[in-house]
Amino acid sequence: MKFRLPFILFFLISTTQLVADWPQFRGPDGQGHSNEKGVPIQWAEDRNITWKSAVPGQGWSSPVIAANQVWMTGAEAEGKSLHAVCIDKTSGALLYNIEVLTPKDSGPRHRLNGYASPTPVLDGERVYVHFGPRGTVCLDTAGGILWKNTEFDYNVIQGAASSPILHRDLLILTCDGIDHQFIVALEKRTGKIRWKQPRAHLEAAAKKRSIAKMAYSTPLVQPVDGTPQLVCSGADHVAAYDLKTGAELWWMPYDGFSIVGRPSYGNGLFYVVGSIRQDHFCVYAVRPG
Repeated sequence: MKFRLPFILFFLISTTQLVADWPQFRGPDGQGHSNEKGVPIQWAEDRNITWKSAVPGQGWSSPVIAANQVWMTGAEAEGKSLHAVCIDKTSGALLYNIEVLTPKDSGPRHRLNGYASPTPVLDGERVYVHFGPRGTVCLDTAGGILWKNTEFDYNVIQGAASSPILHRDLLILTCDGIDHQFIVALEKRTGKIRWKQPRAHLEAAAKKRSIAKMAYSTPLVQPVDGTPQLVCSGADHVAAYDLKTGAELWWMPYDGFSIVGRPSYGNGLFYVVGSIRQDHFCVYAVRPG
């Protein structure tokens, strides 16, 4: 059995003070903010570590936390056995290691990526794990599989990376392959499609090599003038979408692809990475509308 390298470490101020829930990639608001005070900034084997546990499988997903559970994903058998893994937050004991998908083709990946990179998302009752075009699975917090969706075909030649997010009764996925690019909203209780919106504004990218259309960014939901908008960074542009219908609300062009950074928001502006090229690294401040 292979293990996530090398362990998951759990840092607490003390064993009696438990950290708040961290239900999605980059925390409760999706922007890396926490209200915790007095968080340790130094640790060693005998300092500020409550427990350390080996985790089955290999995975690049971030751990997410709700109640007394820590969830993440893992892969075995060169990506042909995909797992949801749950650790007890208090003790570090392995609670569940559930094989959720067994794809015949594990697909391509970058040498620095794995087959289990998207971070799960939690809603208190359910756990949603996503493996790009290999599929998406919903489980209950006791490890029971509630539904699976494997109907989306797109080629992420570097391996999956964009994490799923929740908004009310929707589970939202961004799917930006070299062949197909779209955003999809699933009904979180059933896995059925509520809406699917193809990406626009890729005409220039289409004239370049196929990789110029790919992206790996996780979207952000942010209220603008009292109405939540879904903001997604893609190849050559960032766009906002109506959460009820998937209709595009506004967009801004840039020159870049393979975008990884998640949008952030502050001071009435969205901050997005428009290019990852070392000779042309750009961050934009975008006023919505």
